[in-house]
Amino acid sequence: MAAAGNASMARRLRPPDLWLSIDESMLPEAAPWDWDLRPLAEGLPAHPLIRSSRDGFPPPGDVIRAAVEQAAVGFADKEIVDELLDGIEDDASCTRGTLLCAPHGGALRFFSEAQKKLDKNEERGWATGGWELPCWPIRASPYSMVDETARAGAPKFRITNDMSWPHWGMMMDSEGSFIESINGSIDRSRWPVNRLPRANKLAEAAAILKSSGAPCALWGFDCEAFYRKMGRQRAQLWRNAIATLHGFQLDERCCFGSAADATKCCRVSNLVAHAIRVTRAALHFEAALEAIQWLGHESSPTKEQPPWPTAGRPRGGISLDSLGVEFDLELNRMRLLPAKCDSYATSVREILQETTCIKDDLIRILSKLQFAAGCLPKGRQWLSPVWRAAKATFRTGDGERVLLPRRARDGLHQWAFTLESGMHVGVPLAHTEFPPMGKPGVGAVYADASGLQGWAAWTAHQGEIFLTHGEWTEEELADSTFSIAEKELLASTLGLITLAPITDLRYVYSFTDNTNAMSAMRRLKPRSIRAERMVAARLQWMEQRGILEAAERITTGANLWADLGSRLQASEVVRQAQALGLRVRVVEAPPEWRGATWTDEPHPSPTQA
Repeated sequence: MAAAGNASMARRLRPPDLWLSIDESMLPEAAPWDWDLRPLAEGLPAHPLIRSSRDGFPPPGDVIRAAVEQAAVGFADKEIVDELLDGIEDDASCTRGTLLCAPHGGALRFFSEAQKKLDKNEERGWATGGWELPCWPIRASPYSMVDETARAGAPKFRITNDMSWPHWGMMMDSEGSFIESINGSIDRSRWPVNRLPRANKLAEAAAILKSSGAPCALWGFDCEAFYRKMGRQRAQLWRNAIATLHGFQLDERCCFGSAADATKCCRVSNLVAHAIRVTRAALHFEAALEAIQWLGHESSPTKEQPPWPTAGRPRGGISLDSLGVEFDLELNRMRLLPAKCDSYATSVREILQETTCIKDDLIRILSKLQFAAGCLPKGRQWLSPVWRAAKATFRTGDGERVLLPRRARDGLHQWAFTLESGMHVGVPLAHTEFPPMGKPGVGAVYADASGLQGWAAWTAHQGEIFLTHGEWTEEELADSTFSIAEKELLASTLGLITLAPITDLRYVYSFTDNTNAMSAMRRLKPRSIRAERMVAARLQWMEQRGILEAAERITTGANLWADLGSRLQASEVVRQAQALGLRVRVVEAPPEWRGATWTDEPHPSPTQA
């Protein structure tokens, strides 16, 4: 039906998945082994699947093993080198048995594209097909097609083997136990930590090299079918089959859909980086390509970004595009590419079409925007109400959904508008040290709040102490939702906006003894609606005046004067300062800031009052 173009009917007629245990599908004499039945097609007897090894029966794949052994000298991850030479393991502990699954709906919908991908697997030697039954037992996982046309800007599809199928709780065996998927049975705690490089780390590295004064150029490449170059452990091939029109296809290479392959291929990329470093001309683009080819991989020519200008990239060596981010040495910045901005904005607008959305869809968007916030830091504050909404899920008839309240929708609208506006200029390649105390325009504001009395903040400037303080109103004391963290944040905010202008501060060290308040100031991640409004207002105020802030932690004992002032003992602060020969000036906080309620009811922002 799918071949005839009727994907809808094909989905309805899709046969149910079938599970056959070892006890009910194998003779006791044969049950201990996983059988390779492919020799039967040549009139030869079947035999147990042979474990591949570098010294005996090597795994499939294009990896040049002699080069790998040479490159691995001094490389720390010996385990992945062994698997590269002997065959990549799937690390699964799922129950042995036969699982037969038809393709997913995506493969039925894009049936012709799926057939092309399956044919390509065999043409490129990545898989063998047409088998009536290549192994027993056999796991024929479902597969699907992912349409990547929108991201690629041209027709493009990716085939994925769903090794997370069946999901936990979907199927039971004859003994009443749930059947685990390949991915679901993996003990991932055994894997070494393999942190992928972040975009901002590449930007920092570029800035460091550039600051040395030596010539610096950016380059990049993208391997052609990187996963497919590496062969599987032959003894585990029975777990990597799919059902096709012409029988079973046995995939002998690493593939998309395997959790183990995704992690281990990333670890293999570390070996590539190690090989580049041990090459004599380590900083040359040609050396990187040579290392790739040396290990049996290929660079995709259309994706190469050499460190010199080309017809397609006139700014080659000056800028680099990676992960949807542009790194620019000339402008000294990192920013989202326009296509990435458009893609993210479109996804956000789709979420905003209804008042509720599917939780998984929202989490995917939030993850993308978290990444985008690396280039647009002030956008982090807009995500806080959306994350809160995502945690307050409720159930409706069509699954788990999230209600998007006004504040969450406002945050998403702000993201969409900013991404669509073309005003995104990015961030510097790397942050610099905050200027030290004593430099012109640099000062410190110490703030504190007490739960039941008041707040205070002070700073020193040219031998004079500037002090601002106040009491909590009856309404504030009666408000049980006004937490101490919010009071501490308000104290720091009032100290900043009151004291920084009159002391001509451009760089402010804000000291607080409350970690939640510090996090809200430093990371723009407030934990409540009231704190969210404060953060938004103080950030807008600083942007308008070109003031930068570094939030720092201070112990209560070291924050003596702010603590005294918050406990309505400002006169004692004045006495101690004068005893030290310092002049003291008491300053009133701006009434439009002190009088703001910071609750969820709409009211003018202090920055607009």
